[in-house]
Order: sequence, then C-alpha cells, then structure tokens
Amino acid sequence: MPKIREYTQQLGAVTRPLSQAADPGMAARQGDAKKAIGGALMQLGGTLFDIAEHNDATTMQVELANARAEYTQKLQRAKETGEAADPEYVQAVQNEAQERAAVIADKMTTRRGAEAAKTYGAQFAAGMQTMAISDNAHAIGEQAKLRAMEAQNINRNTLRSSPDQFQAILGETLNTLDGPAYTHIDAGVREEMKMQAKSGLALATVEGVIHTRSPEEARQILDSGQLDGILTADHKRGLYAEADQAIRAREAEAARLLRQQEVLDAKERETIKDGFIGKMYGPNGNQLSVKEVLGSKLLSNEKEHIIRMMKEGASAKADPAVVIELFRRIHLPDDDPRKITGDDGLFTYFGRGLDFPALGHLRKELGEVRDPANQPLRDVEKKFMDGNSAKIDKSTLMAADPKGKEQVYKFQQYVALRKQQKREAGEPVFDLYDPRHKDYLGSPEVIGMFQRTPQEQMRDMSDRMRKQKSEIVWPGGAPEARKEGETPEQYLQRMKGGK
Repeated sequence: MPKIREYTQQLGAVTRPLSQAADPGMAARQGDAKKAIGGALMQLGGTLFDIAEHNDATTMQVELANARAEYTQKLQRAKETGEAADPEYVQAVQNEAQERAAVIADKMTTRRGAEAAKTYGAQFAAGMQTMAISDNAHAIGEQAKLRAMEAQNINRNTLRSSPDQFQAILGETLNTLDGPAYTHIDAGVREEMKMQAKSGLALATVEGVIHTRSPEEARQILDSGQLDGILTADHKRGLYAEADQAIRAREAEAARLLRQQEVLDAKERETIKDGFIGKMYGPNGNQLSVKEVLGSKLLSNEKEHIIRMMKEGASAKADPAVVIELFRRIHLPDDDPRKITGDDGLFTYFGRGLDFPALGHLRKELGEVRDPANQPLRDVEKKFMDGNSAKIDKSTLMAADPKGKEQVYKFQQYVALRKQQKREAGEPVFDLYDPRHKDYLGSPEVIGMFQRTPQEQMRDMSDRMRKQKSEIVWPGGAPEARKEGETPEQYLQRMKGGK
C-alpha cells in the first residue's frame, strides 16, 4: 500500500511552486498595490490637513472681523466720552488688542493657521493702536479747547465787572495758548483760538466799561480805533448799540428816580400840611408857630399859604357858591386850564369863601381824583388794571383762557369794593394802587386770589371745546348794566345788595 504525505508537507510543497511558477508577475503587482494604498492614505491625510487649514482661515477671518468691529465701537465711545484723553489710554488699547489677538491665535488648530493668526493679529493690534493714538491726540486737543473756553468765559465775566484787567488777562491767555499744553493742537487751530480769545475778551472789556464806568467812555474807546484789529465791524456796531441803550436806560432810570422822589416828597409835604391844618383848627385854637412852618420841608409858596391861613383862620367863613364852584373845577377835564389840580388852587381861596371845614372837604375830594404827585385817579387806575389784568387773563393770540375774562371781572369788582370801603373809612383811595402801602391791591397775595393754575386753564379749555361755546359764563348770570344817571358808588351798592 502506498504511503500518503502529510498535509502540511503537501501544502508547503505545492504552494511554493504554484506562487512562483504559475504567475511570475504577481510579486510586482503586489508591490504596486501597496504603493497605491500608501499614496491614497497620504492623499487622504493631505486633504484632511487642507480642510483644517481652511477652517483655521475662516475662523481667523470671523474672529478678527468681530474683534475689529467691537474695538472700533469701543474706541468711538471712548472718543465721545473723553476717556480717550487719558494718558494711559493708548497703552491700554494696545494691551487689550494684543490679548485679543493671542486669544484668536489660540483657537487655531494648524501650524500655518497659528502663524497666519499671529501675523494678522499683530496687524489688528497695530491698527487699533494707531487709531487710539489718533483719538488720544484728538481728545486731548478737544479737552484743551474746552478748558480754554471755560477759562475764557470766566475771564470775560471778570472783565465785565473789572475791565481794567484786560491787558493782564489777554497776555496770560495768549501765553497759555502758545505754551506746551497746546503744542499738540494744529497751529492753524491755535491761531483761531487766539483770535477768538482776543475778540471775546475785548468785547467783555467794553461791556464792562459800559456798565461799570460809563457808556460814553466805552464809545470813546471804540472811536479811538485801538480795538479795530480785534473787533469786527459787527462787534463794534453791537457795542455802540449797547452803549446807546445804556445811556437811554440811565436817563430813564434817573427820570424814574426823580419822579419817585417827587412822589415821596409830595406825600411827605401832604402829611406835613395835614398836620399843620390840624394844629390850626384844633379845639384849643391855633397851636402852630411861624417858626415851625418856616423850618418845615414845604415849598415856599405852600409856607406862604399856611402862614396866611394862620392869620385869617379865625375870621374865615365858607361861601356855598365858592365851595360849589371849586368842587366843579376839581372835576373839570384835565386839559381845561381852570381845573384845580393841587392844594395851591384851594389854599388861595381860604378866607375868601373857604374856612377850615370847607377846605378839608375839598381837599378830600381832590385826593379822590388825583394823587399827591398830581396824577389823575383814572390814569392810575387804568395803568393798574392794564398791568394786573394780564397777570390774571392768560389769553394769547394762539389760545384763549376760557375763564380769564371772568376772573378779571371778579378782580374789578373786588377793586371797586375796596375803593368803596376806603371812602367809607375816610382813607385815601390811592393807597390801593401804591406798591409801598399795606393795602396795595397788586400784591401777589391779592392777584393770586384771581389767578388759576395751568391745569385749571387746560381743563376749562377742554370743557369749552367739548361744549363748543364761545361766550363767557358768568356766575349767577351776566352782570346787570348801570342804570342811566347812576354813579359808580350807587351801582356798586345796588349790586352788593342784589337789587
């Protein structure tokens, strides 16, 4: 029986010859396959590396764009708020920008991405630094300008009250603008600042002369031409106008003070005359001396009348015809030359138809129609009512105060009532129109009783628009008119009584 070879041996014997003998080019092909697989793997690795670099590039682009937008806004805010003027501002911006660039570089996953991020990050930081340097210089310049303007405003106010300091303040201002604090400001801008400082200080100086020394002196300074190189023609025209206005205001004030003093003097003399007449017409006879009269503040003609009345007082008799005629003359129109406007017109008739009682009656009547300074009562009342009605009725051309006229009417009625009370008490009606008197009806307390708040006016205006009414609604109905021949006093009494 034949012997069978072991399987392993067969396999080894058969395999080796078949692999070599059957296809001699197989080994070459196997080598090519290995090379192909290796190339494919290398290509795949390169592709993956390209993708990573691409991702780094796009990430870097977005990160830098966001950083640039964010820092641009921050720098703009710092410029607007003045933070950019801080001495450490530029270094702070540079440090922050470099830190931000480093953060962006840390996000890169490839060597080339990191290198690119480092390069572009440095460019980003340098750009922010350049902007910060520019903004810092601009902010410092603007801050310097503001401080210069602040100092000039203070100096102008000083010169308006003390114009003699012009040369000292001008020299100090110009030297400061030429100093190191302003060297970083453009030369042209500094020259403009100096011209503005000169003109502003010169304007304030002339204004100071106008109001602290004399407007005439200010005109002389302008006429001399010494400020022609500093002030423009418009400046000079304005200052001439201000000087002329000050002259007119001074003259008006002098006239007002003179008039005021005349009124005070007239009131004082009125009081003196009342006292003298009381002494002459007392229960114990004449207690007035000539020496006392001569030493008083009365005018010379008034003294003469009083001394004559001392002599003729005991024998003076009243003539009804003279009294009636003088009463009529007191109430004549103002342009009638026969009208009696002061005590002189009455004192002349003492002992010639007037005695002390008749003189007192006519002097009281005269006081009802004219004040001691010889102003007619109706003129005083009209001026008083015109001025105070505007404080009560807030109507304008654009909008009507719905109850303004009603409130003015109530005020008029109140004034009429107070006049009647004054007459009944034997007190001067003119006290009601004198701002110095305790009974003055134009005081804020009295006017306030008839004024209404803006809220009340708006509410009434809204109500009026809703009702679409244009007429004034008077409390209790429209007031009744005066009857023919009825005096104001009778009308007031009738209205008070509701008849």
